This record gives sequence, structure tokens and C-alpha cells, in this order.
Amino acid sequence: MGRSRLLVITRMHYGIQAFFVAGILTFYLCFLLSSSRKSTETHSFDPVPSSSIPEPPPDGDTTRVLSKTPRIVLSDARIPGAPCFLYLPRGKHDMVYIDNIAKVKELSTWRVWDEPTPSDNRDAIVFRPVEGKGMGMVARRTILAGELIIAERPVYAQRKTLPRCSDQNTMNGVFHLAAVKDLSHTSREAIFSLKNSKTGYHPLSGILQTNFLMLDITEEPDPDPDNQFVGIFPLLSRANHDCTPNSHYFFNFSSFTGEFRATRDIPRGDEVTISYTYVLAPRTARQAHLRSDYSFTCSCAACRLDAKNAEASDDRRAKIDQLVEEITPGSSAWRKPSYEKMKECLKMVEKERLDIYRAQILFYGGTLLLQQGDVAHFLQWMKRAKEEYFRLEGEASPAFKAVSTTLQIWPGGSR
Repeated sequence: MGRSRLLVITRMHYGIQAFFVAGILTFYLCFLLSSSRKSTETHSFDPVPSSSIPEPPPDGDTTRVLSKTPRIVLSDARIPGAPCFLYLPRGKHDMVYIDNIAKVKELSTWRVWDEPTPSDNRDAIVFRPVEGKGMGMVARRTILAGELIIAERPVYAQRKTLPRCSDQNTMNGVFHLAAVKDLSHTSREAIFSLKNSKTGYHPLSGILQTNFLMLDITEEPDPDPDNQFVGIFPLLSRANHDCTPNSHYFFNFSSFTGEFRATRDIPRGDEVTISYTYVLAPRTARQAHLRSDYSFTCSCAACRLDAKNAEASDDRRAKIDQLVEEITPGSSAWRKPSYEKMKECLKMVEKERLDIYRAQILFYGGTLLLQQGDVAHFLQWMKRAKEEYFRLEGEASPAFKAVSTTLQIWPGGSR
């Protein structure tokens, strides 16, 4: 066979392979975009009121027990399709899960409730007063980048949007009080000890909406907004905010646990933080969101910068934001930026210490490099992305799995 013909066939082989690899990544990439934005949303949910509300029974209790083992309680017998409360594990009631009856029954059969949570390093932290913040999660020793700090199951979990009557609202807390009534004393205590930043709400409803974290309760990535879930955790929900957080929150579906991993080394005595807002927004926008939704003014290092340095930081974050939009499949701003532009943006990520975006740029950008025929840099970036996602989210990460699969089927990718 002539050398030129062999070269053509080889290029065709790589072209077909590149098309196949790009295809299997697209689903994960679109999901990861929605996941990366989840932590920036207000931790709230929008009840769907019933148009006509029957009168409650004389004692005011609208619930009905559907099953004792496991304990399943219908939240409101007055309306069809009312959500149900499921208490797990059986006999202990350390968690309440709230959803439609079909999902509740499905969840009650999962074997995960009989399994222990992943081993973590919670002995490396202590909760103590932090100046200007109240209680904070503080490192008792140096926590190394990638260390699993905490892995725990929620004490309260629910589908974000649930149908319920408007006489069970956030102002009177009737729905939420009914949900936590059968929880264990320890779990109720963990919930009621959290901060309430919502004015005009029942204290319990305010606590929940202040402290919710997003959950991915699907075996495969699901970007459908109707399948969004939120939860409250005994320890994770106590973490304070920073615009340059040093830990990353990830929900591990396989063990049904929320997890914090250190994004960089955290020295002894430093606070372990996450972000409550979209960290790529300008400082003024971040501050406005935090004051509006959480009733505090951020005083982190990024927010204390002088005017000149704050402007430079905002500019870098805006450029990172723009690049992430440009390299994300399905984005209206989708482009094909050059390798040099993406490489320069990675330097900005390092400067701003926003580690999760380094992983995203390596992953999304690596896929673009493959489409552009730059196989060498594609493999380099995918290998780095695999390391980053393993450090940030562990083996259960959909992104880690997607990158690993890509490298396994690509020649030289597993080396």
C-alpha cells in the first residue's frame, strides 16, 4: 500500500474516532455546564399552589401514613399527587426524602441505605467562631489538595419544585414542620441549629432555603430542570462562603453523600469554605447577591482588594467566564478559541485560584482541540483534566468517568 494512501486512511481513522469521541462527550459536557452553575443559584424552591384548596380536617393535620416500614407519609390528603415524606434508614429516620410517591417508593428499595458512607477526614476540621462570620469550619491540621474532608448523607432532601396547597407555605412552615416531625432528634437538632437568613419566613422554612445544597439524584447526568433536588446536611450546610473557595462540593450519587474536597492545600487554622454565589461575576454583583439572599457583606480576600486590583480581578474573571461560554457545547456564545487563548485563560484561573474552572477548561478545551485536529494537546489536556476531576470529585464524578472513557479508547490515552 502506498505511503500517501496509508496516510489518508490513518487520517480517516483518526477523524472517525475523533467524531465518535466528541459525540460521547457532548452529553456529559452539556450536563456539566448545568452542574457548574447549580451552586450559583439561590437555594430555594417554588411551590406550585393548588387552585382550589379543600378545608383541612378539624385537627389541622392533612398528612396520612401510607406505610410504616419504611415510613412513608402523604403530605396532604386533600390534593391528588401530593408529595410524600420517606424516612430513612428504616427504624432510624435520620433523613427525610420528599418527592412524588413513585420516586419515594423507588428510593426506599435502594441498597445504599444499608451501606456505610465513604471514609472521610472530618477529624481534620473543627467548628469554632470565625471573626465576622459566626461559626466556621476550620482546619485543625494542614489539609492537602484533593483530600476528602467530609462525606455525609443529607438529613433533609427534596425535589426542588413540589405541588402543594398555598395554605402550606414558607410563611407558616406547615409543610416543612410536617416533613421533619418524624425525623430523629439528632437530625432535627442539626437542622434547627443552622442559620436563617430569610425575613418574613417561618424559621424552619427560612433555615432550609438559606442552607440548601444541590443534589444530583440521578444515576446518569440529567440536565432537566424538573429533575433538580436540594438537601440539608449536618456539617456541609454549615460551611461559610468565600469568593475564592478552597473546597469543592460534589454530590456522590453512588453513595448518596455530599462531599467536600480541598481544591488546594488548606493550612492549619484556615477556614474551609465554599461559594454561595457565581464567583465569575464582578465583585459588585457578587456582593449584591450575597446581601440580598444571605444577608451579609462578603469580606473575603477577593472582596477586600483595593480598587485597582479589584478591577483587574473582575477583568480576569470576566475573561474566564467568556471563555467557558465559548467552549461549552450548546452555548449561544459557542466559538472555537485558539489553543493560545485557552492556555492564557488557564493562567488567569491560576491567578484567581478558581480551581474548578481549570478542570472545565481542560475538559471542554481538550474536546475542541480534538475537533481542530490537535491530537497531541488534546491528549495532554484530557490527562490533566482527569487528574483535576479526580482531585475535585473522585472516581464517582461524571466528568472523571467521561474523560477516563475517552482516554481508554484513544490510542496513547491510557499511558
